[in-house]
Amino acid sequence: MYEQKNNDEKRPLILVTNDDGYDAPGILALAKEAQNYGDVVIIAPKQYQSAMGRAITLRKPMTVDETYLGGNQDQTSIRAFIVDGTPASCVIMGLETILNRTPDLVVSGINNGENLAATATMSGTLGAAIEAATYGIPAIAVSLQRPVMYPRDQVDFTTAAKITGGLIEESLKNSGKYGLVNVNIPFDATETTETVDTFQSKQKLHIPKVTQKEGAYFIDLGRDYTKLEPNSDADVVLNQKKVSVMNMDYVFQIK
Repeated sequence: MYEQKNNDEKRPLILVTNDDGYDAPGILALAKEAQNYGDVVIIAPKQYQSAMGRAITLRKPMTVDETYLGGNQDQTSIRAFIVDGTPASCVIMGLETILNRTPDLVVSGINNGENLAATATMSGTLGAAIEAATYGIPAIAVSLQRPVMYPRDQVDFTTAAKITGGLIEESLKNSGKYGLVNVNIPFDATETTETVDTFQSKQKLHIPKVTQKEGAYFIDLGRDYTKLEPNSDADVVLNQKKVSVMNMDYVFQIK
């Protein structure tokens, strides 16, 4: 359904997805920045899909709607496919059905809120990147820290997108240098904020709390950032205020 034009086939093809939904400001900021480095197509969930991990939509029909984001089908707009499924399902649909060739890079994000430590694999943002990596495609999951109680709709993704652009450029120039990585950016980062290779904290930063109301149960997630191993991904972002790049190549062999 998406066919890269013959005269553009020398340009890298970048698939952009997320778990906040196709209309989230983070994915649009990311996609616009990624256009500086290749042809971009958005394949993203129809609805908010946070905490879906690498779940795949099974035994449920999915719809795919086509649109343009960031413009009105002109040179500034980005072709987008809206999938009624999980983030990992969006990647599968892109690779198996929508795209006419394998993308050079998959970038998932920019997530509204950090995905760090032992809780990171809960993230649909990271789940989509992992799914891409199982196909042997270099993938970057990107999240922007959001302080507790800071309004979701007031988060500015401009700087995070610029930082991600640098990672995209480096990955494409070095044949997928980053393989599969989980990137977290401090809330108050600037374009000159240091980027650090980190390891995954073993701490469970998001603590589940079960409540009951009118016979139904609800799970909420609290935060506990008090025990962070020095120089771990969580420590680097939350305490040192640096960009964390955590290599996850131990999970899959990237072609």
